[in-house]
Amino acid sequence: MTADRPVKQALHGAAARSVAQNGISPDTVAEARRLYESSALSIEAIATRVGVGRTSVRRLAEKGGWRRPAAAQARKRLVGAIREKAEKEIVAAEAALAGGGDAGPAARTLASLVRTLRELARYDEEQARSDGQGRAGGRAAGADMVDGEEFDGFVADPDAFRDALAQRLEKLRDERGT
Repeated sequence: MTADRPVKQALHGAAARSVAQNGISPDTVAEARRLYESSALSIEAIATRVGVGRTSVRRLAEKGGWRRPAAAQARKRLVGAIREKAEKEIVAAEAALAGGGDAGPAARTLASLVRTLRELARYDEEQARSDGQGRAGGRAAGADMVDGEEFDGFVADPDAFRDALAQRLEKLRDERGT
């Protein structure tokens, strides 16, 4: 009977009714709660580990009042800081181009920063999906629209991409009259 005590503590009110209705074992709920409250794993990763859907984990967490650990919040702040830094670097690279600098190094810097921002967008989408707020539109996670076509951030020929980006930047600079 004492072995059931932690499991019973994981279930309260609406969460207990949800478990009974969905057929999720109390042990599974207890493990999901432990992972939710003690790790930085996404809801999707927790759901995979315990063998239930991410929506079930999200609902159990909401109904049970589960709390994410401080580390998960710290990760969100870190991603925000990285995004802010990348955006500042993009502005600096654009300023270097506007000043008549060589387009090649600036294009490489911008390409790297664009990749960084895409990775951050993927992180945001993963978080949104795990929180039950998935992106509409049916595009692949992390895919952007470039020249009317879906682009997932992977380039078959990086040199050709870099050259095309440099040409675009040169064209933009010419249009600005600098």
